[in-house]
Amino acid sequence: MTDSLVIFAGATPQEAVEWRQVRNGSGVCANGHACLGDLGDFSGASCTLVLPGDLVTAHETALAPRSERQLLAAAPFAIEDQVGTELEQLHVAVAPGRKAPDSAGRVVYAVDKDLISAWTQALAQAGLEADVILPDYLALPDEADGLQIAELATRTLLRHGDWGAGVDTALGPQVLNGLIELRLTQAGSEAVRADMPLEEQLDQMAVRAAGAKWGLTRGRQASRADGPAGLRGARLGMAAGLAAAATLGWVALNLVEGYRLKAGAEAIETQTTEVFRSAFPQVERVANPRAQLRTLVRDTGTGAPDFLLLSAYVARAAEAVPAVEVASIRFDGQSDELNVSVLFKDYDALGQFRGRIEAAGGAVEEGGSRQQGDRRAGDIVVRRS
Repeated sequence: MTDSLVIFAGATPQEAVEWRQVRNGSGVCANGHACLGDLGDFSGASCTLVLPGDLVTAHETALAPRSERQLLAAAPFAIEDQVGTELEQLHVAVAPGRKAPDSAGRVVYAVDKDLISAWTQALAQAGLEADVILPDYLALPDEADGLQIAELATRTLLRHGDWGAGVDTALGPQVLNGLIELRLTQAGSEAVRADMPLEEQLDQMAVRAAGAKWGLTRGRQASRADGPAGLRGARLGMAAGLAAAATLGWVALNLVEGYRLKAGAEAIETQTTEVFRSAFPQVERVANPRAQLRTLVRDTGTGAPDFLLLSAYVARAAEAVPAVEVASIRFDGQSDELNVSVLFKDYDALGQFRGRIEAAGGAVEEGGSRQQGDRRAGDIVVRRS
């Protein structure tokens, strides 16, 4: 009788995890919700770590080298323009080759190197070792003819062959639906949405994950140079901040770049550039918003800059209160404030909008307002509370 432990990770090793015990690779015999330190009873057992898919990006490439060694060496450089960050910060892995003759190119996965190190160290402290590490979307069914869609508690997972993505539900339906539409157009496949309770979905994902023979740490080629091991809180914090920036189309651009669908990608890129110019007017030339945003974050030494957090508060409030429309935003780096122009139906709606921001952790200061057609236009200032 062979048992495997499957751990569904959170954003950091400090968070409690969902776990499943899979027996003989065929079914779940036990499950729970606990901190890593409480899983010591599984010490020595086969272990699979399943990372949140929004922390592991999948990039389709045209790589088809003659040998696996050449493939692993070329992979980091094949995605350099897509990831918008220094390669030495990344852990890069390549999907195993498919037997189908038309499987030209390979999918390359990228994840923060320190995130992998942090989880590896945290598991070791709990007496565990991951035999396989996977992004959660690769625990969905592998159906070449259909785009698999599954909804978890905080994100929606997509998988098509070796490609996949995890989309935070806080980003709203526009990002998710746009990504699905682009993927279906590019791949010419049909959407297959899993319709089952969350617990059953996790059980099935656990069984597939336990049976995985490949993971992010298998056959990996380090990107350019190995950096120092260990957890850097600033970078993990930045990963959370990047999810907030996605509400402005930033992560959406990162996800769709691999599709090479110029019409859709260019529209998102234009929107992203406009938002970046509005938020950082001091930057004279915007060439690569994603890379420049990372540079600004690194230079300021903050893991989760106010711009990302405050813009997330505003975006989520706008989604929750449709009667309020965000017309423009501008970040003041001197005062760490977000200046937001809004259009609203009435003061009741504006009050709800303000309440959402304050409940999330922001402070709102209202300015004047004026009538504009059948709605009112006004300005608010949002800062950390």
